Amino acid sequence: MSLQSTNKIPKIQLSYLHYSKNNVSLGVIFILTVIFAVIPLVSILFMLFVLKKSSIFTGSVAVLITTAIAISPLFHTSIKIIPTPFAKCFLTTSLIVYILFFGILLFHLMEKAGAIEKIASSISSSTNDRIYQVLILALGLSPLIESISGFGLAVIVIVSPYRFFVSFHGAL
Repeated sequence: MSLQSTNKIPKIQLSYLHYSKNNVSLGVIFILTVIFAVIPLVSILFMLFVLKKSSIFTGSVAVLITTAIAISPLFHTSIKIIPTPFAKCFLTTSLIVYILFFGILLFHLMEKAGAIEKIASSISSSTNDRIYQVLILALGLSPLIESISGFGLAVIVIVSPYRFFVSFHGAL
């Protein structure tokens, strides 16, 4: 009895094979692909740090550059699938905005209610050692605010009492 495999390995169509038939080196195509893939990242860094553009402008331009590169002949992307990444991006961004909104809302509510000044004064009166005061803020209050507000937003709320405390008691 002989065992014959009926499983066939699916063939993967690589866009590089198209170019290799036209006497273009695969190495050159690979280098061009890497360069074009890095262009959006370089453009973001250039616009933010050299041109000092806003993050909204930079993100918008980067999306346009990335879309233009994706539909270029080098990547063989169909224009029909372009709306799918935009929809996924919108859903991810809306989730992040939802989390950030309530953290910033918490900060403004605490500021309007005077809670930040009360936190700063109670921490400053609890101990005279500034290292302990920073530890109370960072290790005691930060996890509480983190669990109430969301991902990474404790920094927004913790920095304000620290700045308030430093403004009355001098720099560390």
